[in-house]
Amino acid sequence: MPRSLLQSVRPRRLGTLGSALIAVSSWVSGALPEPLPIDATLIPTSAITLFGVVLLCMAWVMLLGQRRHSRRSLMVTYLWWAAPLLVAAPLFSRDVYSYLAHGAAVARGLDPYAAGPLALLGAHDPLAQAVDSLWATTPSPYGPVATGISGLIAALTQEHMVVGIALHRAVAFGATLAIAWALHSLHRSPHALLLGVLNPLALIHFVGGAHNDALMLALVLVGLRFALRNSPSSAVGGAALISAGGLVKSAGLPALGFAGMVLARRFKRRGIPVPILAAAAVEGSVLAGTAFGTSAITGTGFGWIGAQTASAQTNSWLSITSLIGRAIGHQSVVQTLGLVLAGAVMVAALSATYRARIHPLGGLGLANLGMVALFPVVQPWYPLWAIVVLAGWGFHVASTSKKLIALSVLFCFLALPRGQALQPTEVITIYLLAAALCVIGVIAIRLVRIANHGRSARSRFRS
Repeated sequence: MPRSLLQSVRPRRLGTLGSALIAVSSWVSGALPEPLPIDATLIPTSAITLFGVVLLCMAWVMLLGQRRHSRRSLMVTYLWWAAPLLVAAPLFSRDVYSYLAHGAAVARGLDPYAAGPLALLGAHDPLAQAVDSLWATTPSPYGPVATGISGLIAALTQEHMVVGIALHRAVAFGATLAIAWALHSLHRSPHALLLGVLNPLALIHFVGGAHNDALMLALVLVGLRFALRNSPSSAVGGAALISAGGLVKSAGLPALGFAGMVLARRFKRRGIPVPILAAAAVEGSVLAGTAFGTSAITGTGFGWIGAQTASAQTNSWLSITSLIGRAIGHQSVVQTLGLVLAGAVMVAALSATYRARIHPLGGLGLANLGMVALFPVVQPWYPLWAIVVLAGWGFHVASTSKKLIALSVLFCFLALPRGQALQPTEVITIYLLAAALCVIGVIAIRLVRIANHGRSARSRFRS
């Protein structure tokens, strides 16, 4: 779209319009409870949802192109963009139904790590039926913090599905506000909020999809914010928060290593022998204490330790290593090599952090980027593990920032609103219709501009 045309539309209004279109159309195109009939309304409403995502991405890019921003104006814009998504149907994923089912199991005194929702709740239970078939027979892959929150929500709502979804979304939305606070505290450039919070990928998946990844990142970033302070209590408190983030999803645990490298540097300056081992002992003790405490408080037990690999058993078309492995007929070998390489990237980033060659947030962000690129399972919102952290580092060097922006926009369109696979012809039709709506939108705006210009010219002529 021409720049002159983009500049004629205010980003806040354009993004709000996009979010509103997403929210309204989601009640037909979104991830509604099963059974999910593929009827004649699904394709056009899905196209409208994706068109709304296009408008949201355009508004975001427009904001990124503007130089002057205040924290207050950016947060007001974020609230405008997020508000419609708070009342949308679940979007782009069915994971929130897994949260509800695992929570119901906890509320009923069952072990969500012993079996999948179908076995625990029964095949005729509405919550079990709503879970994606991919996860219906799989034990919970989440830690005791996530499962404990789900159990509390189930108990508070008496397992009411709609209210339960609303509360899970409220938790995710609150987590995004905590992320915004942490990013602003870690790096006061407006670009941190723009890249990490107003990012459309975060909006549609954290708020629209109600993913607990938002809570994981919030705890990790707030924890790192405290861990970077030069005081023993802050180091321990920060480690506890990071541990809690890792006990939402295990993807948050690497942050504990980078907080440990900061602590090891302090130990080294104080002359403490073997500083890395000493820091590892501190971080490990805090993790063990946090894990024991949360498992005991939530009553979920320690079955989550063995269930962490459950999600890695599935095939993911977004995983580079899985695709290459299937193509050459050695999937497990290639996936293992990918994990080894990701581990090497992690070790190199930890070493660079310890040697003060890179900021802890930079090291964690790059390590997470390597993990997402080489992990056996990749979901469309996983790049946020790296993007949000890198935003806190202030990683907006022109060339790399543009790559992260392009990556965010691309991944916004790698999942369908209903969160389930459709026939190739249906998928192609949805994207073509969304593209057609974009063309119609451009033409409509041009016609309005021409009409306004004509009216202005006539009024000047008469005067």
